[in-house]
Amino acid sequence: MHISKSILLLVMLTVCSKSIAEEKEYTIIIKPRAIECYYIDVKAGHELEIEYQVINGDHGELDVDFILYGLKNVILKYDKKQSDAIHRLTMTQGGEYKFCWDNTFSRFSRKTIFFTYYISNPNSGEDDDDPWNRQNIWINDEEIYEMTVSDIRNAVDRIKSYLTKARLTQDILSAHEAKDRNVAENNYSRINMFSCISVAVMLITGAVQVLLLRSLFDDKSKLHKIWGKSNPVNSPRY
Repeated sequence: MHISKSILLLVMLTVCSKSIAEEKEYTIIIKPRAIECYYIDVKAGHELEIEYQVINGDHGELDVDFILYGLKNVILKYDKKQSDAIHRLTMTQGGEYKFCWDNTFSRFSRKTIFFTYYISNPNSGEDDDDPWNRQNIWINDEEIYEMTVSDIRNAVDRIKSYLTKARLTQDILSAHEAKDRNVAENNYSRINMFSCISVAVMLITGAVQVLLLRSLFDDKSKLHKIWGKSNPVNSPRY
């Protein structure tokens, strides 16, 4: 009884540690007039999901070009000046795929991009290397509380898939939050800068107006003498 439970626990840990999907997430910075490319290996029949978002950009620019290349550099997806997008594809051929972000159209603005890619195998349950399909482990139904190996396997696979997608969703929501925060901070800085400039211009303009008005009525003022020279009074002719 205890030996069978130990074997069952070992099998479950083995399956949990074996990745049924590959997922990665990165945050990158693309300089002006630059292109960043990444390469991934995808097997035939596997599904590829790529999601990206421009979370920060100098001068308020939050757009970038995205290109997904297939085998032999065939363009599979192309986004022109997008701030975010998501692409899902089922690869008919296995091999190395390339996806790039193009910021060559921007002269001064660098972009901060958060992206994730998720590779899953919809037919992972039919993998011959899956330890659940090995017939050399015999477990009595009564010892696993009337649950079959197939039920446990499906439950573990679903839990792992749901947890992975939930974590990706949380990361994407965090990226959205970072983007909104960066936009708000940039707008706040711009408003403060233009407000300070406006206040300074108003103060300088007011001071100049006061000096000019006082000089019109003050005979001893240097500005009054300047006004008098620029507007001489013609003396009467006899």
